[in-house]
Amino acid sequence: IKTSLFKWSADWEGAASEYSKAANCFKNAKSYEQASDAFRKAGDAQLKSQASYEQAALMLKELNRIDEAVNLLKQASSMLSEHGSPASAAQALNRAAKICEATKTETAIDLYLQASSLHQIEEKEGEAVQCVGKAATLQLKLKKYTVVLNTMQEQRNLYHSLEKYPSVFRVTVAMILVHLKLGDEVAADKCFRDTTEYPGFASSEEGALLENLLNSIRDGDSEVFQKCIRNPIILHNDNEVAKLARDLRPPTVVVQDSNPSGGGNALEPVENNEDDDIGDALN
Repeated sequence: IKTSLFKWSADWEGAASEYSKAANCFKNAKSYEQASDAFRKAGDAQLKSQASYEQAALMLKELNRIDEAVNLLKQASSMLSEHGSPASAAQALNRAAKICEATKTETAIDLYLQASSLHQIEEKEGEAVQCVGKAATLQLKLKKYTVVLNTMQEQRNLYHSLEKYPSVFRVTVAMILVHLKLGDEVAADKCFRDTTEYPGFASSEEGALLENLLNSIRDGDSEVFQKCIRNPIILHNDNEVAKLARDLRPPTVVVQDSNPSGGGNALEPVENNEDDDIGDALN
């Protein structure tokens, strides 16, 4: 790297190559701390080498130094973004999020959403919507139902911009299940009606399923409700969405009697053994 009388400029590319070779040797020897340091120097020597920063972070992960790994990738993302590489910056954040999903889930959610924003700067909606989808899945896992609705709406908007309408319909199924989990049938119905504006929804399988599901709740029809919940469209959706569906209670039949308090809520929990059957079908 040093300059001399006959070497006027530093050979950063050559240095990056040598640091990478050393890093891989350390990695093969399972000397992860030295490997991380060498990969980091390779990234510093060649700023746009996002892969080197990722490898350095992975070595820190092997040492169970998750916070350091995430911070390194966040710093790398900032440098890459400042030097006009938002796509590489987004990939660094995506890697950081993946590293800390299990231990720092809320941090991972924020990182995925930041990565999505960077991808959108580059007009890479396909990559952006993948990041938003990962954030939504983690929010569901943490039962952040109110917040996840905003994330899912962003997900729908991105799919709409890509004209991927089957994906729009799949996200709509998840959104309506979340509304029902929150006990907000009015919002669920509005979400359904809003989606009818998308091409093909009215004649889609998702559209028919959601219409039957919402009608079963209004009618207090437990049998139709459970049939809808067992539908493969829900069972084969995101795992967290399937779990959410399993937790929904079937509606009660509204019976008119002389007791003013005798009416029932369509989503009022009832005791039956059929819920166990739903769990078996989703596991």
